Amino acid sequence: VERGRDPRDFVMVAQGGGGPIHAVDIARELGVRTVVVPNFPSTFSAVGMLVANVRHDYVHSVLGRLDAVDIADLERSFERLEVQGRDKVAEEAPDALETLITRFADMRYRGQEHTVKVDVTGARSAAAITEAFETEYTRRFGHVSVGVPIEIVSVRVSAEGRLDAPGIENLRLDEEQSRPAGAAEKRSVYFAGHGHIETPVFYRGELAAGFRLEGPAVIQEYGSTTVLHPGDSVVVEANGMMTIDVAEESAVTAEA
Repeated sequence: VERGRDPRDFVMVAQGGGGPIHAVDIARELGVRTVVVPNFPSTFSAVGMLVANVRHDYVHSVLGRLDAVDIADLERSFERLEVQGRDKVAEEAPDALETLITRFADMRYRGQEHTVKVDVTGARSAAAITEAFETEYTRRFGHVSVGVPIEIVSVRVSAEGRLDAPGIENLRLDEEQSRPAGAAEKRSVYFAGHGHIETPVFYRGELAAGFRLEGPAVIQEYGSTTVLHPGDSVVVEANGMMTIDVAEESAVTAEA
C-alpha cells in the first residue's frame, strides 16, 4: 500500500498452519477476490527451503558520481565479487547444474538519501548503466530528473547455484488414486451474520483434481484447516493447490 499498490489487484497466498483459517476474512476486508492455499501450508516455508537454489549476495561500496567513476575499476569490483560468489556456490553446492550471476548497483540522484537497486547485468559502459537506472527509476516513480547527476553508491553481485530440485510446478495429483470426496462429517460452525450452520467437513487428501465446492465448508488436513464462508467457492487445481473465489459480502468470522 505504501508503494501505491492496490490489494484488490493481487492474489493472496495463505500459508502457515493458521493462515487458511483466516485468509478469506482478511481477503474480503482488503477486497482481494482470490486466495490460493498451497500444498502443505503449515510447512510452506520449509518446503520452499528444500526446493530453493543456493544463493549468496555480495556488496562493495564505490560511492561517487557515475560520470566520474572509472568504469574499468567498477568492472574489477564486480569481477572480484563474482569470484567470491562462484567459489562459495561451488563449495556449498558442488552438484549445481550452473551458477547464475546477476549484477546490481545501488544508485540515486545526487542529494537523495535513499538508493534504487538497479539490475546492471550486461551494462558495460556509463551510458548503459545510466539507461538501466533511468528505466528502473521511471518504473518505480514515473519520471526521471533530467540534468541531475547520478551517483553510484555500491555494487552488488548475486551468485545463484541452480539445483536439480523438484519444483512445485511439477506436482500433480494422481487422479486414479483420488476418489470423489463426500463430506466426512458435519459440524456446527458459527459464522457472524449467519449464525450457526451445519457445515460439511472434508479431508483435503481425498479431494481430486477438479473438485469444486461452495461454502460454507471446512477442509481439514494435517497441520492446517481451510474455512470457506457462505458464498465462497473453491476448486482443487491439478497440482493440488486450492483456489478460493471470495464472495463480495462483508467480512464474517468463523468459530468452529
